Amino acid sequence: MLPKRLSTLLNSDSFYLFKTNVVHRIFRAYSTVFFCYSPWIGAWFALVSWGSPRTAFSGFFSLLCAWLFGRLLSINPPGDLHLVNSLLCGLFLSAYYPLSIQFFLGLILIILFITTCTNWLCNFLWNLGKVPLMTLPFVLGTWPLIIIFHDQQLVSFPSLMFMQANLPSFLSFPWSDVFFSTVGGLMLVPYPLTGALIFAGLFLASRYLAFLVISGYIVGALILILFGYEFLITQTGYNFMLTAIALGGIFMIPGKFSYLVALCGSALAALSVVVLYKLLFPVELPLLVLPFLLSTYFWLGGLNYRTQKKKGPLNLEVPVSPEIAWERYRLESERGIHLESAFITEFFQEEWQVAYDAKLKKDYFVRVDDAAEHIILAPVNAHVVELRDRANQQHHKAAIDESWGNFILLRDYAGQYILIPYLKDGSLKPNTGDWVVVGQPIASCEKFDREYRFYIQVQKGVRPTSERVPYHFSNMISYKPKELKQFSLYYYPVAGDYIVSAQRNNELAEALDLQSGLTLNYRVISPDNSESIMMLQTGITPQGQTRLYAQKDRSIGYEQTQLTLAFYDYQGKRDILLDLWALAMGLTPLTIQAEIWKDAPALDLWPLGPGKRLMLGLLRPLGVGCHSVYTRTWNNESRVWIQKATHHADIIPGIQWIATTTAVIDPEKGVMKLSLDVFGSTWEAERIVKSAP
Repeated sequence: MLPKRLSTLLNSDSFYLFKTNVVHRIFRAYSTVFFCYSPWIGAWFALVSWGSPRTAFSGFFSLLCAWLFGRLLSINPPGDLHLVNSLLCGLFLSAYYPLSIQFFLGLILIILFITTCTNWLCNFLWNLGKVPLMTLPFVLGTWPLIIIFHDQQLVSFPSLMFMQANLPSFLSFPWSDVFFSTVGGLMLVPYPLTGALIFAGLFLASRYLAFLVISGYIVGALILILFGYEFLITQTGYNFMLTAIALGGIFMIPGKFSYLVALCGSALAALSVVVLYKLLFPVELPLLVLPFLLSTYFWLGGLNYRTQKKKGPLNLEVPVSPEIAWERYRLESERGIHLESAFITEFFQEEWQVAYDAKLKKDYFVRVDDAAEHIILAPVNAHVVELRDRANQQHHKAAIDESWGNFILLRDYAGQYILIPYLKDGSLKPNTGDWVVVGQPIASCEKFDREYRFYIQVQKGVRPTSERVPYHFSNMISYKPKELKQFSLYYYPVAGDYIVSAQRNNELAEALDLQSGLTLNYRVISPDNSESIMMLQTGITPQGQTRLYAQKDRSIGYEQTQLTLAFYDYQGKRDILLDLWALAMGLTPLTIQAEIWKDAPALDLWPLGPGKRLMLGLLRPLGVGCHSVYTRTWNNESRVWIQKATHHADIIPGIQWIATTTAVIDPEKGVMKLSLDVFGSTWEAERIVKSAP
């Protein structure tokens, strides 16, 4: 037990602020050198760097000076880049120059320059070409001191004092010694053992980043060997390693395309090493990380101005670890966030059937009944560009290419045109130049014999012959005869489907309402029949994000819309109750029309043992998404909704894991029971509701 006074101090707000604002930021600067963001990994890198006390002390001194200058001048660049660049500056200069008063005076001035210019350079590069700053201030700050100290005699490169330099003999090979020495070179401890320890920390932080380091090294080393500059591998090899990390895992969403770009970037960085070596060696200036910067700027700048960015999307605004970036993008793609088709909201309130017009080669919507008319609602917020009512009225250029009968032509915010033809005579409500909003009645459908037909076309230009743009509907219920009604966040018309816009059910929505400050207590039963009382609580972050919190620092973001409750962004230590809640609910439509729907929660929510997690970390370093099918039925006897789901996770070809979940939803009390069956084990949770006094 800690003494009471010490325990009180460690739990105080002032200690927490010191830990997060000072200690974590300083250690995170070490890890950010390799694009990691964990202070614990940074602490490991810092510890390894102290194998060479001279460089480690200078680097730590530079860090403290940069933090102090930033505090005094109220400068806090994004990602604490002034700390990272100052750390590298201190490490590099102390490796080659003796520690003296002149050295520390020059170092302090350069750190002041780095601290003050980092914010400005960040904005300058972003406005210039939307590229990140990274370690450019390190290069700009180190070169002037090297020129100033040009006449000073260089000292021998510092050797290790607290550990041996080489790997154990059974692990030491020429290729491994060179590789690990190159890894350690960026922290100015270019020795096999220290490089191996740094690589171990990198592997622990992200298996995918470690994979990129190896891939980038192989490509870059082969290029240097091919051109006869293999002697530069240990001195400059970290450049093509960093390029592979930046392009393949940090500033691009990880995938096949980004991996190919990472390899090409590493090759370009290696070629830059050769060119810059010839240019800078005569003037006795080191390359530092300039090859990495040039190659990364070249690729990011070029890719940022593509016309189509769906393939290999960039992640420049908020770079995170590759695992987090991949999971976010995967889940967003599954839920239709990154669709390139035009979004069309509800334009009718009844049930219609999708049909295909072979003559026009497009889908249309049909309804057979004896109703007097069917009202059409505005599908988007848009400006009425042109319309025609009465077929014999004179019309303008938008309708002269084909005979579309009565029509309305809209133009939305994105500059796309929405043509709604074949409308009923005298039914058009807006006028040319009007602004219409979603859901506003604008016309009625034309009737063909006993069929009401509705056509809609999204196009790039005014004329109907303009290039068409694919479109999708949102929050739709679709089904075929004798099949369950499926809810879809986004829906592309399929001939033969019956479709209708989903309608919110207030009773279900109120039962699942996660209002801020809500506390949920459950009795959780594990597979060994042990019981525990666990709690969930809703909250709002300072950025306005709503999250569901567990007791073990585990939290999950959630979003409640008019028609859905969706979970995303899993953080913190695993908590069986919170994970079970999110897995069983997934993306839940708040409509009783939905009988079946699909989602793709992360496999990370499953209660996996250490062996399975280790296997996943090696086989699928970026993570795995499930193929989940949810169903919901109303139980008249118990007066509850029963929501079931089957989750399939494809690990590798031939290996598939399956789990099932069940949630019992009471209209008045919310989620009362949860269960999870996986690998022959069952977890159960039952809500504890305090009775009214």
